[in-house]
Amino acid sequence: MQQTSIIDPRRPLRASGSNLVGSASTMIAAIAVAMMALSALAGPMADPAAAAVETAAAEPAPPTSHSAAPDAELAAPATTISTDPAGFSGTGSARVTGAKQADNGVIVTLESTGERLCTVPADALEAWDCGSVALPNGSGITLQAVETLADGVGERPTSGSTTIDVLRPPTMGSRELTTGPVSGSGRAGSFVSVYVNGAVSSSCARVPVSPGGSWSCNTLQPSGTYDVRARQSDPSIGGGALSAESNRQVIAIDRDAPASAVITAPRDGGRVSQQPSVVFGTGENGAWVDVYVDNVPACAAVVSGGAWGCSIGELARGHHALHTVQRDAAGNFGSPSRPIRVFFGASSAATPVPTPAPSAPLGTPTPVPEPGPGSSAPVPPDSQPDYPEPDGSGPTLAEALTNWGTPTGFGSGLDWLRFGQTDTRAQWYTAPLLGILFLVLVALPLRMLASALRGRITIPRGRLTGRNQGLRPSRLSTVSDAEVPKPVNAWLAGAVPLAAAAALIVLTGGLSGEVRYLRLFLAVGLGLTILNIVGASVATRLGSRWNRVASRLRFLPLMLLAAALAAFFSRWSGMDPPLVVGVLAGAVFAAATPVRQRALVNLTQVGVVVALGLVGWLAFSLLGPVEGFWSSVASETFATLCLAGMGSALVLVLPLATLPGRVILEWSPPVWLGTVLVVATVVAAVVFGGAITSAAVLPWILTAGAFATLSVATWAFVRYVEPQLV
Repeated sequence: MQQTSIIDPRRPLRASGSNLVGSASTMIAAIAVAMMALSALAGPMADPAAAAVETAAAEPAPPTSHSAAPDAELAAPATTISTDPAGFSGTGSARVTGAKQADNGVIVTLESTGERLCTVPADALEAWDCGSVALPNGSGITLQAVETLADGVGERPTSGSTTIDVLRPPTMGSRELTTGPVSGSGRAGSFVSVYVNGAVSSSCARVPVSPGGSWSCNTLQPSGTYDVRARQSDPSIGGGALSAESNRQVIAIDRDAPASAVITAPRDGGRVSQQPSVVFGTGENGAWVDVYVDNVPACAAVVSGGAWGCSIGELARGHHALHTVQRDAAGNFGSPSRPIRVFFGASSAATPVPTPAPSAPLGTPTPVPEPGPGSSAPVPPDSQPDYPEPDGSGPTLAEALTNWGTPTGFGSGLDWLRFGQTDTRAQWYTAPLLGILFLVLVALPLRMLASALRGRITIPRGRLTGRNQGLRPSRLSTVSDAEVPKPVNAWLAGAVPLAAAAALIVLTGGLSGEVRYLRLFLAVGLGLTILNIVGASVATRLGSRWNRVASRLRFLPLMLLAAALAAFFSRWSGMDPPLVVGVLAGAVFAAATPVRQRALVNLTQVGVVVALGLVGWLAFSLLGPVEGFWSSVASETFATLCLAGMGSALVLVLPLATLPGRVILEWSPPVWLGTVLVVATVVAAVVFGGAITSAAVLPWILTAGAFATLSVATWAFVRYVEPQLV
């Protein structure tokens, strides 16, 4: 049986004889010829990948570097770019440099926008330099450098990039005269630090920049000239590093309020026959002067050559109050000038004058044009067609006897609607500061002086309506019911002091022989009556009932003396609004009444008086400018409630004799201190808020300081020196 030979393909063929070798060679050659023929026939359908592999296998290996041809070029170097400074620029610019291929150029662009920052022309150098390049603010600003070919010949362009954080300096405003605020622009969301004379201002150390890119702050520096710069930082840029300094700004800070502007024409008490009329005056060069007619803005003018003038338009016939408020070039407001009262309109016997041309309505600023260089300041001419110089004669006799409805201007400046306005009101912290000064320089020294002089000065005890006969002042607050003498006539006992106080209040603003001042006297008397009935009688009665004690209302001569002194000083100093006193009665108790109950009743009276003053203030402000008899009576009554109520409260808290302040101090010194501070602060804010300026307050502070020094010296002498002399 013939055996079949099976060949294992996994085993190598081994020659077993010459025939086998020859047969294998012949077979292999035949297979190779067949494969070549098939490859030639199927060439177009061959696999590209296989062909590539075969081609690669057929090609010789690349030569090594030492065997390369002499004209072969090396690989082109990578394009590089760098900035100086690297990482963060606080100036908004950086020097941009790098490396490139010789004979190529470079274009540097912003990757985010494609904006071209600089172009380096082709040259034979491998280093390139753009110089200083302006960069936008931001974090991670990417700069890209792309090579360009010279004449389109060369290797394929390459590129490089780098990043940098950029924060430009903020800018300073160009204002050279200010009261302290500075401003400028910066990057929204960053924080600005202001440097004054090289040091960071404590009030401007970290000022946020608004979304609109602006910032401002108050340096709070005293008046003077300063070198001011600013820097900004952003936590998201450069790790919060500060930018470079802004532009240098030399500013002059002026925090001193100017003096009040003066109205020189028309004159106080004069008459203006023809309208529209012009008001003239003097002031500080470069300042603005606003003229108010009956507390309503009428016109404004710039002071030039020390003088100003502006038209107030046409006013209703009758008396009007005029005053000014001056604002200097830095923005400081002076205290309002003392109002003057002028009669506008021709007298009944005057010759009719032609109707003037229409003028701007009341309240429209109509500044007089500033004179040119070399020209003189505005002055009232001797004969001006629309403004005859007032003759000062005042109203005629017929007008003086019939002007019942003409306003007197009493209480001008008590407008709560203007409370807080920077043009006429002081800063919010001024009133509490004045309250503290009143306590330290007036109330406490007065108590020390009274204790030092106790028993050394004898006050005469005269008969005034029979109520204070035979009583020592020191016993008025603790007397028995049997010891209190009965008045001769209750109505007379109340009417005489009220009439005297009303006359003193009317005299504080001056008066003339006109019936409108008789109306003012009646309105003031009505206001004082309400103040004493509610603030003295009702308040003490309610306080006594709440504290379950018996009390009796009694006239206080010391309050009438205070009213006279306040009226004298207000008239002498020209204080407007005046400081007046109108509460003339207080409570007396039986000798056995505990001091706590007596103090609470007196504290109730003080609180009610202050509340009445605030009610009068609000009612007067809401009523506004008035014209006519009854409206004028209402306005003047409310003004009396405010002025007399506030002034009376200020006197009632003094620790003297039988005043409520003495009883409250005897009960609780902390309560008395708090009461004095509250009352003095309210009075300073409401009544004198429009007149609180350094120029107006400094004389009073100096006077109070001298009084305090004298009082403390007297007390110290009696307490420590005199016992050693005895």
